[in-house]
Amino acid sequence: MQERKSENLFEEVSFCEECGICCQGIFYSKAMLGVDELNMAQELNLQVDAVEQGFAFHLPCPQYSLNGCMTYRRRPRACALFQCELLSRFRNGDIIVEQAFLLITQIKLLIGQAKLKLDSDIGRFFWSAHSGKRDIP
Repeated sequence: MQERKSENLFEEVSFCEECGICCQGIFYSKAMLGVDELNMAQELNLQVDAVEQGFAFHLPCPQYSLNGCMTYRRRPRACALFQCELLSRFRNGDIIVEQAFLLITQIKLLIGQAKLKLDSDIGRFFWSAHSGKRDIP
């Protein structure tokens, strides 16, 4: 299918802001920054490290809250360019926005259940010993 055009941009922004899973540090521990974004990162209170590929900021992102990204219109390039599988499926016309919202709700429920289990003493030990998250490219 052909990628959707900008008439669905509002829907994309809506479910990206509703989701925010990529911002929460669940799957990724860092996101890359360009040298030209270092001042902005400082203004946004992002914790930045020099990494082998350049610079990256730590996730979860401090700009993300329950209400979504507080600086969505001024977010780093890695955030703006990141395309999760759900967004790809929406852009390709494989799912409609209502299906995307349903999947986001289901994923958030599963994450919440996993966090509750990990809150036990065994879970805390497991999480600290096995936190092999990846960085967002």
